Amino acid sequence: MKKKFLPLLSIIVLLPQVTFADVCSALANDTFSDLVGKSICIINKTLIPFGFALAMVIFIYGVVGYVAKGDDEEARKKGREFIMWGIIGIFMMVSIFGFVKLLDNTLKLPNDPTTPIEIPEAPVYGG
Repeated sequence: MKKKFLPLLSIIVLLPQVTFADVCSALANDTFSDLVGKSICIINKTLIPFGFALAMVIFIYGVVGYVAKGDDEEARKKGREFIMWGIIGIFMMVSIFGFVKLLDNTLKLPNDPTTPIEIPEAPVYGG
């Protein structure tokens, strides 16, 4: 079961990247900062929406399990757990977005993904 589940999960995770490939493929792979920018673009366009979707599916699964099996106390308990973990997952992701936005506004970071990231270098004397 696990051997079939991992490739399927990989395909599901990478499907949006294939769909929206032109957005991240505009970045060149010339420098390390371009590679970092492209990685961040892929994370923002693929993994984060997948995480939100997964949390929503867990929450909805819990609600359906709670309502559909209202007479079975064990099923209701399991449904409450799914609801709780779905809400915690959504809350954590929204909180992280808020924290990142706070850091972005505080540090005045550029929002353009094509802008190269300046990597600091140590000063060289007498060379």
